[in-house]
Amino acid sequence: MKRIAISALLLSGFALFTTTAPATPPAPLDVAGVTPAEVQAIDFLLDAPSEDDLGREMNLWATYYHMPTIKAAEPLVEKAASFIGTDGKPISFPISERDWCYAALQGSVRVEGPDGSTQNFVFIDAKGPEQINCDGALGNLTNTVKTATRRARFATFDHPAGCDVRPDPLIPYRTIAVDRRRIKRGSVLYIPDLRGQIFFQDGLPFAHDGYVIATDTGGAIKGNHIDVFVEDVENQPFPDLIGSHPSKTFKAFMVDRDHPAVQALRQGDERICHEPDYEAPAESDLI
Repeated sequence: MKRIAISALLLSGFALFTTTAPATPPAPLDVAGVTPAEVQAIDFLLDAPSEDDLGREMNLWATYYHMPTIKAAEPLVEKAASFIGTDGKPISFPISERDWCYAALQGSVRVEGPDGSTQNFVFIDAKGPEQINCDGALGNLTNTVKTATRRARFATFDHPAGCDVRPDPLIPYRTIAVDRRRIKRGSVLYIPDLRGQIFFQDGLPFAHDGYVIATDTGGAIKGNHIDVFVEDVENQPFPDLIGSHPSKTFKAFMVDRDHPAVQALRQGDERICHEPDYEAPAESDLI
């Protein structure tokens, strides 16, 4: 998906950083079926909530994860294993044991075959037979996580946001993994210190609007720890915020499900899942 670059924000008079959310959702405008709310949600242009709109306050700390691309193992050179599906049968080219463990930890991965073709895989559950012992690669993670990793089962997916195997799209810089005992699935959080942070997507710069959606989870995510899904890990994303250590905390607030920003995010998710090639129009096209 292509998105609106940060220059659009500058032309709009820095509205992203100064306005607050309207009291009621914007009226839908039918331009190829797209509403302004969807554009704002998909392109990180949502208005900041007012103080009265903020719910429960939490102190969180963050790490980040991504979807790496790994290559199939060299025949007869590396110790290798394939991912298995829910039927226990191999569903991927053999990959090195190191990459297998990395994929099980990240949760989603793209495998490049010997012929250059690629296939996407996502962790489904830990109900398979014990396969690869990844304990050495998982450091201080709990024994529960390590055991689950050995028994990982995967599924293939084709939708760019994983909507064919997930109930919600996996969106870089918007999706977070959480401990569901602390934060319910589908919750929208607003992080003031994230607002205005610059990131790059598809080569374009953006300023984050501060909203994240708790639609993922992970065995290593416990308590007030969140894991932010990102596109690029070459440069550490949001270094002032993501400290990757429990001592590096920041404030976050729950946002009520009826808030216009939350409704806009839901609409944006539906658009992404049902139209994977969707390109958001500029806001000016919706006026």
